[in-house]
Amino acid sequence: MTEPGLPIPIEEQEDTFLRNFHRLFFRPKAYFERITAPKKRVWLWLFALTYSLAYAIDRAARSDPNGSLAATTWAEHWGIVFGAGLFGMLIVYAIGGWWYGFRLGVCGVLPDDRKLVKLVYLSSAQIYAVPLIIMDIFSTFRFPDPATAALGEPGWLAGLSALFLVWSYVASYVGVRTVFQASKRCAMTWFLILPILFLAVVIGGAAYLVSLGSGPGDSSASDIPKAQVSAPLEYAGSDMAFSYPGNWTLTDSGESPEAKVEIEIDGEGSTYFLLMRIEATDSPEAMVDRWVVSMKESVSVAAEPEPFEAWAAFKGAGRRFEAQSENALDEVRLFIAPLDAGQVLMICEILPSAAKDKVEPGFELIRESFRMKS
Repeated sequence: MTEPGLPIPIEEQEDTFLRNFHRLFFRPKAYFERITAPKKRVWLWLFALTYSLAYAIDRAARSDPNGSLAATTWAEHWGIVFGAGLFGMLIVYAIGGWWYGFRLGVCGVLPDDRKLVKLVYLSSAQIYAVPLIIMDIFSTFRFPDPATAALGEPGWLAGLSALFLVWSYVASYVGVRTVFQASKRCAMTWFLILPILFLAVVIGGAAYLVSLGSGPGDSSASDIPKAQVSAPLEYAGSDMAFSYPGNWTLTDSGESPEAKVEIEIDGEGSTYFLLMRIEATDSPEAMVDRWVVSMKESVSVAAEPEPFEAWAAFKGAGRRFEAQSENALDEVRLFIAPLDAGQVLMICEILPSAAKDKVEPGFELIRESFRMKS
């Protein structure tokens, strides 16, 4: 035993859990060279738990056929995750690693120590499981509920998860070669090349299904044409005028008891523009916030709206956010600007996120050409 005040021997430092975990992620060969130490067997239960938790998180994040999540609150989400994780830990500990063992057999390795096989298998799986758990914890603090998190997670996180998964395959290959001395060619084929090819097929298939659209009310990005800004149409009313894309459809509802002016423009998919001139009932900030609240009754808002203060030459109060509607993710921009005579100008722009680069020039055309006559 080391006396107080004396430095900890290198061999003891190298055997601490955190150092081994760091080595697993960044120096997998060094990690697997020491994996046969008896004390490391107790990690098998911990690794079985984290693997099961990650699997439960992945399953909980998947929508049912109707697009709803099993948990509506974070308390429900973590209750489901921990319940499934604890149950799954027992299954993983009891029968986990059979496919791993089968592949070892194909490579001519027939180890007698089944727990060692599980430990190698679950060790490499930590490289994917632990970051997934961390990202879910981060989402818990960032978003108000699981549904909002499912809509608001940036796309690069999915790419990062895929990279961790590929790195876990690399570590698995290194473990098989280091611990079981499997032949290089066979181990590379069964533990590295085939898993990566399978992952590529899954990702490619998912991307293809997304490109087809998820329902009759959803237009994929490839179906939405570019805004025809090179051949614009003109609108000229009694008090305003502007240009808009030639392949968009304008409807002028004229004056009504609710609005002095009401104009709607429809593009393909969920592309939509609304302009209204109404009597002011409150400050622009209060009105636009109430507008956001009313929209939340019909769409699922992914994150807190971001404010902006200008539209064309007008100054006022704006809110920008992403929302899920009819299986499509849209960017919504709401803006209210004060006018003379106690009136306000209300603007709504809705752009399908997947085709934003196609339709954004159309909204820019409207903004840049917009002018008031009175």
